[in-house]
Amino acid sequence: MASLSSSCTGSHRVLYWAFKNDPLFKRLFRDKAKLLEFFYAIELLTRSRLFRAICVVKAGRVLSVAILHDNSNTASGISREALTSLLRSISLSLLLEVVGWLGESVRYRGLLKRFENSCHLVFLASLIPGKGYGSSSLRGVEVICKKMGKDWILLDVDVENRALRFYSRRGYRPVGVALFSGRNYVVLAKPLQCYGARGTGM
Repeated sequence: MASLSSSCTGSHRVLYWAFKNDPLFKRLFRDKAKLLEFFYAIELLTRSRLFRAICVVKAGRVLSVAILHDNSNTASGISREALTSLLRSISLSLLLEVVGWLGESVRYRGLLKRFENSCHLVFLASLIPGKGYGSSSLRGVEVICKKMGKDWILLDVDVENRALRFYSRRGYRPVGVALFSGRNYVVLAKPLQCYGARGTGM
């Protein structure tokens, strides 16, 4: 029987499988080994609490994973292994893309300020689409964020990604658009608290 867990060893393989054909990741990580290394670094960063992971596990195997960040997450000693993996995966072109985006992200940061008391879903991936494992991971993230007293959960989805319908059916609504590496992303938000979701003008 599948169950939710915050112990997500092996989640980097699920992330890699789900994103290896994503147009952005294909462009930024031409070397598939670097993409796998990048997701391994993300998995290691969840252990240092810079990110949180919620996954669906069945018979010891991770079937889906959600990676989230909230404003209160602080790294409690990022491991040398995580830093090494991250540095090995990042190419100069990727670094330049990120630096360029940071320089032009004023509008995006302004949008996020409207949702200060929020969690940000960074990745959601499922090894076997259509079985409800991704939905279970997403519900797990929503429960955690709500328990933390967060008012909103935010995420960014490529405008051409079929996942827009998936999130729309689960109560996520567009609140803005972001541009990264020449691609447009819809910023989606979902209120988590019945009362007191503030500062959005939605």
